[in-house]
Amino acid sequence: MLRPLILLAIIVALAAGAGSQPATAQEENDDIAGYWLVWIFNSQSPCLLFLERDGTDLTGGWACGDTGNGPLDGTTDGSEFSFSVATQLTGNFRLAVDGVLSENGRHLEGSWMFDTDLDKHPPVTGEIGETIRSGPRWADMNCDRAVNSLDAYYLLTSESEQCLHQISEVLTVRIDNWWTQGADVNLDGHRDSRDALLILQLEAGLIERLPVL
Repeated sequence: MLRPLILLAIIVALAAGAGSQPATAQEENDDIAGYWLVWIFNSQSPCLLFLERDGTDLTGGWACGDTGNGPLDGTTDGSEFSFSVATQLTGNFRLAVDGVLSENGRHLEGSWMFDTDLDKHPPVTGEIGETIRSGPRWADMNCDRAVNSLDAYYLLTSESEQCLHQISEVLTVRIDNWWTQGADVNLDGHRDSRDALLILQLEAGLIERLPVL
């Protein structure tokens, strides 16, 4: 129902969107809050993690391809920056992640547990792999380091572009676009016109960030 109106809004906004400033990487700090890329499940591609901290309370969002998306809740130790978060993912799966922020504030270290149906299968566990602080690029569908009306258009048309990765001074390769995992910006399990509308609201300054919790 909303789709024709949003497509019209995107067409009107494309010129402005093309000139938007790209999202920049978050500065390194000693706070767990912010955007992260997290490798788990021995995957070649990272999952997207966003965390907000209010005292010792943590909220946030998780986006991880076929594993599912969902809002996060948890706690952190204000002195040691240890943390524990969990989310109920798309498909009625549960993910719990426990760990600590490294001393230099650049990495998360810890373990994860993925529950399926405990009556039939035991939980799957493992150590967190590599983690990297990232910029606010949830739903960067065309991998141009910006999130704007162009990405809303790509989302509605079920399209995306690969990212260019510099291997050396002379060699650049195309890799999977990790940021499309965050196209479900309201974490309701669907990529649809509601997500596109939120992207347009972000570009217009009506909301501060994605995902919307």
